[in-house]
Amino acid sequence: MDDIFEEFLKNDRKIYHDEFLKENYSTDSYFELVEKSLKDGLDWREVVLGTIKIWKIPEEKFGNQKLIYLISGEAFNWIRLATRIISSFNIQPPREQINDFLFKGFLPCGFSENKFKSKIGDVKFRGWQNYFYGVIVEESVIELSKLKFMKKVFSSGIDISEKILDEIYKEIYGDIFEVLWEKFNFYDQKGNRNKKYYLPKTTGQSQIDEFTYWLFKNRLMNSTPEVFASRVNEALKYLDNVKMNNMMRISIN
Repeated sequence: MDDIFEEFLKNDRKIYHDEFLKENYSTDSYFELVEKSLKDGLDWREVVLGTIKIWKIPEEKFGNQKLIYLISGEAFNWIRLATRIISSFNIQPPREQINDFLFKGFLPCGFSENKFKSKIGDVKFRGWQNYFYGVIVEESVIELSKLKFMKKVFSSGIDISEKILDEIYKEIYGDIFEVLWEKFNFYDQKGNRNKKYYLPKTTGQSQIDEFTYWLFKNRLMNSTPEVFASRVNEALKYLDNVKMNNMMRISIN
């Protein structure tokens, strides 16, 4: 765990530039390989992970959605990409198998960390670690703060309001949600006004993930290592409990 915190405190968490290249690649070329591999009788899970390993497109427009697989050149969401690859199959695997593969844990069901790393490659695995801590764990940091704050509110009998909930963001990140959202959309990472940005009227999950990762980096820069590590450790314990509860619910059903 200490090694991961040391990695976070380094300035450069970028994925190698040749791992994701937008030019000269189309999703169609990947999906043709996918269909050929499936017709050759390869297990669909192996096909998905093998495709992830060679994938070089950081984001794409799919229907009305913007799908971002690589956030800020650092955080790689294998689940979003795997879901996209599976959606391209001409013949879909059983829904239960897909859900087990994607959502039973934070790694593909049936894969150890080392096996998963060998399947998608070192670089993308490092990107997944960035995503796990920068988005999934960061969401849990926020959720835990909400739960603690709600306990205080309920015990004191104060009505819950949007203004009170904003205090949660202020306590973690130093500003209320609205101000943080505006900074995320209007300023680049160096604090300069970014003219190409605007306040979007609607957001998809990819954009929410981008914002969460931005909050994570904001907290990383403005927290002491001790406070940062303490919040992360609390969030990891919370995630373990959530995962255990989900597994118990599945076994009961």
